[in-house]
Amino acid sequence: MKQIIACIMLLFLVTPLYATEKQREKIGEALGNPVYRDQIDESRDLYGQLQILFRMPFQKKYLEAHKNELEVRDWEIEYVVRYFEKKHNEDLEKKDSELNQRLALTKKQVEEVEKKLTNKDLSAGDRETLEMEKTFWETMLKPPGKDFAKFLLSGWKYYRLLYDKYGGGRVIWEQEGLVAFDAMLKWLQYHEKQGDFKITDSKLHDAFYSYWKGNENSSFFLDKQRIQSEFIHPEWEPIKKNNK
Repeated sequence: MKQIIACIMLLFLVTPLYATEKQREKIGEALGNPVYRDQIDESRDLYGQLQILFRMPFQKKYLEAHKNELEVRDWEIEYVVRYFEKKHNEDLEKKDSELNQRLALTKKQVEEVEKKLTNKDLSAGDRETLEMEKTFWETMLKPPGKDFAKFLLSGWKYYRLLYDKYGGGRVIWEQEGLVAFDAMLKWLQYHEKQGDFKITDSKLHDAFYSYWKGNENSSFFLDKQRIQSEFIHPEWEPIKKNNK
């Protein structure tokens, strides 16, 4: 009798959990794992959430498979840092250079923040915020350092690999640098065709690819010579001398 009661109680406890799981609406799969609608907050950045849920799993595998090609090495970082330091110093010597105009504006920003910091009535939180702002503007006065170089190299290697492997095409400027616009789209479509991800909701499927539809009228690099000199082999491309 006790065993029967225990089974009934267990069934009572498990059934709501099973029902809840049953009620979850499946909207697709990522590497064979189900993705549910309740994993998305449609009031927030839908495109970004979909990329994380559907793209990141197979992208992680892709990056691991091409680890040697995409690895950013210390000597490459140093090379890029030296390049931008040299360019920074050369531009400083040109009085009418864009750099000098930008630096003049940045110095004004620093002065304004310093003036605000002289206020003795500032709260601790406001003072901390202003100190952070001052640090930011002071950083802008210097040539890009190692963090910037690593960030630049990581994006460049990734998009150049996609460009080479997925048919070239248009290149577009983004905050992270030059992006292989068409090649990235083909890369995603290839993985979708391979079954690495599947989005069954048509609205969400469109949202997943919305970046490419939304940028159709943007400015692209189409000239092959320009793509070669600014994207495939930019001036700052790390090159080892004497194969050392």
